[in-house]
Formats: sequence, structure tokens, C-alpha cells
Amino acid sequence: MSIQQSIQKKIDRVAPGKIITYRNLSDLHDACPSAVAKGMERLVRKGVLVRQRPGVFYKPEHGRFGPLALQESEILRQFMFEDGRLTGYLSGPDAFRALGITTQVANTVTIATPRNRRGVELEGLSIRFIQSRVKTIQQGDIPKLQLLDAMSRIRKVPDVDIDEAVKKMIAILADYSDKDRERVFLLAKKYGPRVKALLGAILQDIGRDDLAMQLKSRLNPSTAYKIGVSADVLPNKAEWSIS
Repeated sequence: MSIQQSIQKKIDRVAPGKIITYRNLSDLHDACPSAVAKGMERLVRKGVLVRQRPGVFYKPEHGRFGPLALQESEILRQFMFEDGRLTGYLSGPDAFRALGITTQVANTVTIATPRNRRGVELEGLSIRFIQSRVKTIQQGDIPKLQLLDAMSRIRKVPDVDIDEAVKKMIAILADYSDKDRERVFLLAKKYGPRVKALLGAILQDIGRDDLAMQLKSRLNPSTAYKIGVSADVLPNKAEWSIS
């Protein structure tokens, strides 16, 4: 079987609308990188594949009027998984909107990853990257990391009412099981003092003084944290030097 036939056979197994990289052809690419690159180029010219960016292709789905654009979820997936391993998660306004903390629809998608990356624009989608506070990302931790990210950036989230945002954070943590609250507490150790103060005040407010006091022991008692929440929403804010 020729290299071209081997490439075609592998491509035929890929569902339309899915990203394809040289990793999908690693056995062939490792042995004959130049031949595989030329073979993929032939498939692009034939319209079997669409090149999204160097080394990244996709097999287009077809509708009544021709090839369909790649779905946003598939575009983003390539930046959040490597070799099937989770390496990033959605953060920023889109994630905060999913949590109910803001209603803004962002023009730019934000992805948190353990390593720094340059922003890209693909298929009309603007993507920026921020460095995650944890090196290993677990699927079950993503909502908790998004919540902590929101606490970290609460004063920078566009179109947000601070009181309403903190009310939502309190509601989320109140609905969590004790196990989930303890996991948030552990993850918060990777974040800055403002997050520890806000999370500690909320945990104390919902009755987890044990976790709250451990966070408080990590704070400088002479430091104040400007968040903008009212005492009506967070009655113990003065105890945590939150203004």
C-alpha cells in the first residue's frame, strides 16, 4: 500500500467536522514526514481536507450549500487536549457567564492552560490564553477553577454587579457538597490572597469555619482587599479586611 493510500485510509476513519493533525498519522509521519506532508497537501487540493493552520486540518462536513464551517467546540478542543489528555479549560467571560456571574457575551474566548501560549485567530474566532494556577487539570475541577478565576478577576469582569456576583458565588458554594468545598479550598491555595480572603469570608458565612480559618492563617493581617462588595451581601467582610 502506498503512503497516499495509507493516509487516505486513516482519513476515512475520521468523522467529518473533526480536527486532524500529524499526530493522527504519527506512524506514517515519523517514518516519512515529507511524503505525508505532500499527501496531506494533495487531499487539501482535492477538497477532502481543509487546512486550518500549519499542520492542522479538518475533514469538512457538507450541507446543502457546500462545506460547513468547523464547530466552535472542535476549534477550541485542540487547545484544551493533547494526545487525549486534558490540558486546558474555558475561563474568562464565557465561563463566568456559564456560572451566572455575568451576562456579557465576549468577543474573545479565553482558555487557561498550564503553559503560556500566544493568542490566535481561527475561523473568525479570537482566542487568548491565560496561565492556569494548576499544572494538572482534572475534568471535575473545571467548575471550581472557573469559580476561583472569577473571584480572582471579579473587579475586571465587564458588566458585572459586584454584589450580584458575590451572591452567585455564595449560592454556588452553598450548593456544593462538603467534599466539593474542601476541593475548592485546596485549589485556592494556588491562588493569590484576594481569592483566599473572598473565599474564606464566603466559607465562613456558609458555616465552614474550619476551612475559612485555614485560609485566614495564610493572609497578611495588615493587608486590605478591595473588592467592592457590600456588607449586606457579605456581613463578615470587615473581619477579612475586604472593602
